[in-house]
Amino acid sequence: MTVLAAGILPEKREAPMAKKYIVTLTEPERESLLALTKKGTLSARKLNQAHILLQADAGATDATIASALLLGTATIERARRRFVSRVRRRVR
Repeated sequence: MTVLAAGILPEKREAPMAKKYIVTLTEPERESLLALTKKGTLSARKLNQAHILLQADAGATDATIASALLLGTATIERARRRFVSRVRRRVR
């Protein structure tokens, strides 16, 4: 058992990093994602992506989303990055 696991030393807490990829959905995007979550024939991957984006847009932290969906925070970060990159490409 490590010293940290034994509870002798307090767990190190770092300030959350500023998010580089902020998800902001338009109303049509939000409606489309909500419709996907209610569809019965969607792959698990697409369903998770929709849930991630909806929760990120609502302001949930990566850790909160990850624990709610039983995913890793890296998965949440990648979903944010992919969405924002696509939006940026559309704007250009």
